Amino acid sequence: MGNLKLLISDLAAVLNKAVLSTRLNLEWYNHLKTEGFCIINNYVSSDVANALSERVKANFAAYSDSIISYDHGTDIRLFGIERVDKSFEFFSNNPPVDRMYHAVQGYPKINNKVLMANIVTARANNHNNLGSGGGWHRDSPYTNQFKSFLFLKDVEIENGPLTYIKGTHTRESIHRFCKATGLPSSQYRFTDTEIEKVTKMLGLSEVKVTCKAGTMLLANTRGLHRGAPIMSGERVAITSYYFGNKLPEGINLLSGVAGV
Repeated sequence: MGNLKLLISDLAAVLNKAVLSTRLNLEWYNHLKTEGFCIINNYVSSDVANALSERVKANFAAYSDSIISYDHGTDIRLFGIERVDKSFEFFSNNPPVDRMYHAVQGYPKINNKVLMANIVTARANNHNNLGSGGGWHRDSPYTNQFKSFLFLKDVEIENGPLTYIKGTHTRESIHRFCKATGLPSSQYRFTDTEIEKVTKMLGLSEVKVTCKAGTMLLANTRGLHRGAPIMSGERVAITSYYFGNKLPEGINLLSGVAGV
């Protein structure tokens, strides 16, 4: 059953890529297809990014009751920031990136798109934090999953950069991973020990996305990824979530609208 789900997801993406091919940024798409992610430097200027970072912090202060906290407060998030602050509309209404969603994920329609703002901050017990996202995982073990990230401050190794294992988004890679580990294809969270073992066994490379403020990352988050544990400073970013169907439970949007 798992293999069939993987095949259906990949076929949907191929068909949508064919329909959209004349309007796609093929450089972006080819990186996503082969590596699972694409880094776009200077998507906005560092001055714009830093100004947006301050807007994020202002909204966290204004909507403190809506903050969702993870990893003992290391990772705090607001969902739906574009609903209350027009500064972020340009990233929410983004046709070239939306076309990447259609090509990668395979859904013909976006029923719900939400911007999530998050601030990841180093704490006194840094060695205990799992990193943004709660450690190594796939967003789905079966279907392609597309997200776009805009980093609003410079990200260095110590700031807990998003980390991606290149090429692990493909159906073939998932089969190899399961065969090497003996784990079921349905598993989507993994320990550091499991990841270290399989990356060495299969010769996989881990990419830490260190970058300047204003960098955009597009990623198929069916691939193995995590936010590395943060050791100092902070990481500030906004992320586009795309949903072909209704919003998952637990996403409570700003302006009083709750996900169902």
